[in-house]
Amino acid sequence: MPSVPTGFKALPEPDLQTSFERADEYEFDFLEVPLHPLAECREIDGRSEDVRKAAADTGVDVVAHLPHKPRDIVCVASAREDRRTTAFENVERSIETASAIGASKAVLHLEAPETHLADDTERELFAVLDSLSEYGRTHGVEVCYENLSRRYPTLADFPQLLERTSASITLDTGHARVNGYSSPEIATFAGQHAGRISHVHLNDTRGRADEHLPFGSGTIDFESIFASLLEGGWDGTMTTEVKTHDFDFIRLGKEKLDELI
Repeated sequence: MPSVPTGFKALPEPDLQTSFERADEYEFDFLEVPLHPLAECREIDGRSEDVRKAAADTGVDVVAHLPHKPRDIVCVASAREDRRTTAFENVERSIETASAIGASKAVLHLEAPETHLADDTERELFAVLDSLSEYGRTHGVEVCYENLSRRYPTLADFPQLLERTSASITLDTGHARVNGYSSPEIATFAGQHAGRISHVHLNDTRGRADEHLPFGSGTIDFESIFASLLEGGWDGTMTTEVKTHDFDFIRLGKEKLDELI
């Protein structure tokens, strides 16, 4: 398999400096920095130079995950115009933060705590996606919309989204599994849309639960998914997304990932 840039998603604890150092030690190419909740994004914005220095000192690149909480003030897909206007301002500012810390890509959830534009005005929804994608491009950040579990967008929503917009997407394998997709079905989707999948969350699970297990500890057939991506001409990045503060599990997942790629 050709060389693929890999990273892991940092958690608020321990500090980002330690996460950058571990990413370097385990030979990851980048660290996915969580800019959520919104208060954390603003705190990181205030020390963006420190984050850039940590990245430069370790030789580790940066991908960002934009805020998805609190939902009522980052709900860019809300059908309520007043909430959407405020959310737009907050998410655009978070894109600026992603740019300030040197992120090349930024993952975004299309949040809505009440009526979603997908259920109300699709045309407006697609305009939202294109607008934020363009705002990202003007700041050197590729915005990648993530498939979610049990809410828009799921994998079933992506074909129309891709047809109607210029958006890039993040494929989250665990979220797809929660929505009932088998490994072969995820692999088929990956191959069909490889040209628009810019980023992948390697979210492993044992069943229809969003477990975020260490890579290789669940039952998702990543080998078939990787093969389909490459057959489709994929050229993207992938993050091992593990909800743990124990770096030993992250290191183990990297070792298992290296065996496949």
